[in-house]
Amino acid sequence: MRADLKLVPPKLGRTSFYHMRGSYLGHNVNRSTKARDRATAKKALDALKRQIERGEFAEEAGPTFASAAMKYMNDQGERRFLAPILVEIGHMPLAKVDGDLIESTAAMLYPDASPATRNRQVYTPIMAVLAKSKIAIVVDRPKGANGSPRQDWLTKEEAASLIAAAWAKHPRFAALITFLLYTGCRLSEGLRLQVADIHFDEAYANIGITKNGKPRGAYLPPAVLQAIRLALAEPGNATWLRPESPRTQGSVFCLTKSGALYHLLAETESAAGVTIPEGVSFHIFRHSYGAWCRRYGKLDRAGMVATGAWASSQGAASYDHIEISSAARAVDMFPGAAGEATPVLKLIGEV
Repeated sequence: MRADLKLVPPKLGRTSFYHMRGSYLGHNVNRSTKARDRATAKKALDALKRQIERGEFAEEAGPTFASAAMKYMNDQGERRFLAPILVEIGHMPLAKVDGDLIESTAAMLYPDASPATRNRQVYTPIMAVLAKSKIAIVVDRPKGANGSPRQDWLTKEEAASLIAAAWAKHPRFAALITFLLYTGCRLSEGLRLQVADIHFDEAYANIGITKNGKPRGAYLPPAVLQAIRLALAEPGNATWLRPESPRTQGSVFCLTKSGALYHLLAETESAAGVTIPEGVSFHIFRHSYGAWCRRYGKLDRAGMVATGAWASSQGAASYDHIEISSAARAVDMFPGAAGEATPVLKLIGEV
């Protein structure tokens, strides 16, 4: 049995006492030491350990987080991300789940993750379980929880060059990036797409459960349908394209996420004369889909959410800057902005 009962230092503005949190000899602990200095808190911790060793420790009363989570999931609550959380804090009394515990759990489970990932995979599911149990607490989400919106996207000329270069490399790869560009799907969603998921007569693909935890269907424009048909007619003649592999059997593109796949994208970039920013990689096609929804599709946030590619208007809001608003075009009324015979610099100089 692990002895991982630890002292948690006080949080500025939240508590002035050290806390004891963890487990010892099979007993779960989450309580205050009522001590402001570490030396006194350490004495309280040692005293509690001796109490547990003598069998005099009284367990915390009330339902646990695990029991609340089971109720939440049985009522059709989102199960995604809850499994590792339950391993860590399932034993905790529900009444003891607070902001400090959520913060420490996020740091323990995802020590190297971004604030946005910790927020999505720890803070949000725990808060959802608490809300289902009608427990309201104030929690400070991690700074940067909403992520840093990406501004990188392909122009129509860059996209055309990339797709043309991809066809020269391999039809299956070209079909994949064409699919990603015109559906806004993530790479993982494209790679797991099965032939049975494509309904050619309806120009529709069943994407399945997305990263947002919701099922999605995608419209397939003629360019994508044509690309998929060509891909399905092409044998997997490269050593890393193995249609007979169990990992790719029945899939549309017969590709797997690997170093070879990313290397092929890099080669395609070079051949096309297009540079995809570092760290973006295949996600450039999803960014471009979002940008094109605004610029060419003229969709507002509600329209973008309606495509199924985004779960909320908050996610779609990161593309607001793509389309120039009518208010911004008021600059056309400024003196000299229309490019009359009088040069702008001369006009300004005369003011």
